[in-house]
Amino acid sequence: MFEGKVPPESGPFRVQYLEANGLANLDQARLWLDEVLGGLPPVPVELVENGSADRARALTGPEAHERWSTIRRDMPAEVLETIADQLEGAVTSAVAAFNFLEDHPLREEAHKVVHRTAAVRGGLLGCKIGLKGESLESECPVDLSHLRWGFSPGIVADFVCNICSSPIEDCDHIAGTTYVAVAGRFGKVCSLCHSATCDHVEGEVYSIEAVSYATAIRSEEVSVVERPLYPLARAAAFTLPRPPSQVELVAVETGTLECNACLGPCRGMKTFAEWQAGSGDDEAS
Repeated sequence: MFEGKVPPESGPFRVQYLEANGLANLDQARLWLDEVLGGLPPVPVELVENGSADRARALTGPEAHERWSTIRRDMPAEVLETIADQLEGAVTSAVAAFNFLEDHPLREEAHKVVHRTAAVRGGLLGCKIGLKGESLESECPVDLSHLRWGFSPGIVADFVCNICSSPIEDCDHIAGTTYVAVAGRFGKVCSLCHSATCDHVEGEVYSIEAVSYATAIRSEEVSVVERPLYPLARAAAFTLPRPPSQVELVAVETGTLECNACLGPCRGMKTFAEWQAGSGDDEAS
């Protein structure tokens, strides 16, 4: 889930919402990736440019991992530290773009950018596998973005007016109308914009549009759906369907167990229908 306005359920405004957010994230992912690559020694083109569904990459995952390990060893630690946030941001934006543009003509382009950003991020920073209880857990952005289903929470919430902080049913302010209001605090957030970090000064007067905000949000149940209302309501991690071997446990403890899915060819999508049919045993959360 993410902060922001609730997207429309359907219709032209939802199409506009998905496209606008998708294009913004796609541009941001490309920008950060270009900035990272522009400040690095030449990176083998085949490891970056062939990140698409129809690629036939010559290198397998382990071979690509070895080549990236060599590049990583030759790079100063301070350089890797400097670009880490940009790489993480580029991957996050690329995956978001893919989810927003799932039914858009630019879907495949977003898919390619997921592979490109993840390949560089995984190659330079690694994609670690950890332990959750007695299972191996992965947060691999490539594997997770290729699970083409998401979550639809049944949410119950109270709605308050941002002008007077009263329950919306007890308020006379008209949504969309501009009023003069004094900034205050509503719990840990600003009473006017409901942001934890904003420029509104408590006690100062502002002209602001009346809107309602959800508070005391409670999730009654969560369903798995093919197209979530929130395009980013997706699996954040998955556990492997088998207990780890002793070798894997040692590798986890030393931080050397990596996924490498982002360094190999695309293995295709897992659709909602395939998930329903139980074609895979991985447990996502």
